[in-house]
Amino acid sequence: MSLAQTAFTRQVWINEPDVPVNVMDVAQQPNSYIWLCTGNGIYRYNGKTFTRIHDTTKASNTAICASEEAVYIGYDNGQIAKVDEQETTPVTFKNGRINSSITALRMVLHNILLIATEGDGLYISINGTLLPVNSKNGLSDDFISDIALGKNMLLLTTDNGFNILSSKNGQVTVSTYNVQDGLPDIITTCIAASANASTFWIGTQKGDVAIYEDRAGKVISLKPNVSWNFGQVNDILAMSANHAWAITDNDFLLELKRNGDSVYITSRLMPVKLKKIVKDKTNNLWCATGKGLFMSTALYASSIPLPPSYKLS
Repeated sequence: MSLAQTAFTRQVWINEPDVPVNVMDVAQQPNSYIWLCTGNGIYRYNGKTFTRIHDTTKASNTAICASEEAVYIGYDNGQIAKVDEQETTPVTFKNGRINSSITALRMVLHNILLIATEGDGLYISINGTLLPVNSKNGLSDDFISDIALGKNMLLLTTDNGFNILSSKNGQVTVSTYNVQDGLPDIITTCIAASANASTFWIGTQKGDVAIYEDRAGKVISLKPNVSWNFGQVNDILAMSANHAWAITDNDFLLELKRNGDSVYITSRLMPVKLKKIVKDKTNNLWCATGKGLFMSTALYASSIPLPPSYKLS
């Protein structure tokens, strides 16, 4: 008997079946809910049912992040809100507000929120006080598309390479990396840290992927085993230093297996537009799409005897 190597997938409809809801971002709360930013509001998903959160903010949501302690929402007008039980509460900062669309959010501990923007660089909120970090402080660009957390550093993807922020003697220092440093494309779109936060997977607009090795302090542009016809990398999910999943603008779900400076790609064309990707505690993959939420098993089903005319799909 041959082993099945087909991923079990399913479209999860948020409201009525076959009624699409555009999902902009998705976040996995550790050991708990999946949270969604959609064109129809904020939703919480427990694996069976969706609960819509009453959103008091009069703007379009663009980004979401979740920890065990809190869930934060970013909006296209620069506003930030926090989920408080069944509704959102606007976040007021002590020293001003943000005026640029939010592209990504990350939490550090319980009192630090990292806020990436479309045109104002990065904001670091510490106990409600905003610390701006932008091109005036040495960033290569003020359009920040994604954030990754390293050991005592932050990594930011931008329209002009990627930047590493670290602190020395109480001062923020910025290191910049571009094509001269080994990137396959100047426009970096997403970044993800491996479990030990010493290796980072980087996606680009051109479509190729790269690795940043923190210990060596260098960028490695990975050579794919096939021609890259998958489009821009929209999001990347690191499983380890040598294994990752990526979703692309041409609707592909890619499994990436690295060997040195090469990467072996297994591709699967999906029936929906893919935007963001997370995994749950059982390693199922959940993708934010233009229609709703799409699930695919990360570990392929195998050795499952099925009667004729039936298959996993």
